[in-house]
Amino acid sequence: MVAIEQNKDMEAIRKLVDKRPEMFFWAMVAAFAWFFATPLIARLDREVGYIEKQPKQRFLSTLRLLWNIVQEGVDSKALQRMNQTHARSSMSTEQYPDEFLMIVAVFVCEGIRFSNNFSSSPVSLEEKVLWFNFWINDVGAAMDIHNVPNSIEELEQWLTTFKENRIIESGDENTHVLGKILFDLLHNQEVLSAPELHAPGWLPENGELAPIVLGVMDEKVLKALGVTPMIDSERNLIHEGLRKRSLCSRSSNALISFN
Repeated sequence: MVAIEQNKDMEAIRKLVDKRPEMFFWAMVAAFAWFFATPLIARLDREVGYIEKQPKQRFLSTLRLLWNIVQEGVDSKALQRMNQTHARSSMSTEQYPDEFLMIVAVFVCEGIRFSNNFSSSPVSLEEKVLWFNFWINDVGAAMDIHNVPNSIEELEQWLTTFKENRIIESGDENTHVLGKILFDLLHNQEVLSAPELHAPGWLPENGELAPIVLGVMDEKVLKALGVTPMIDSERNLIHEGLRKRSLCSRSSNALISFN
């Protein structure tokens, strides 16, 4: 188990994101899915109503905000605006500490998992520690999130426990409504071509993201969103296709079909 010390080296974070764009990309997509799949958050989000009134604008503006945070760090105006928005909507870290910790935990754990499994090289321990440190110690502290796990292993266990206790496998009306919105966005060509998505170049250029999300996302989260997960054989094809494309992108930029 590695002790994690606070690290404000934003240049290192930017280099990590440049080297592993898939880590940031998948962390964003997974964070939306887990956010919408949690009944308490889904209900609160629907009460505010932003996502249903302007789904594309809300989605892309959130992606821009998150990108700004990884480029400028905890002193970014984007993070300050996010904290102010949460305070105005009565969704503070003091009121909902586990839900806010879940979001940054997903950024760490899902970002690492996706990059480790599907990029052309495993995520190094140094990269894992840097990613953990940034989201948990730096961003988490700036968002006033307390009592956080001290290691990646502990954070993964905490996130698993959160899923078991706070996400209902069948979901409810709120999670299903937001799940449909999310997957509609992942079929939207304007969204898929938006620079805010920061999708790595080895993802299918002209395809939709929904099949990839179905193949890689946690099954309980998908079911909570009202989405039927892929069968194992289909999921395995998605995984194989992602690995092949990633490997080929490093050597020859070859295109590998998912069919």
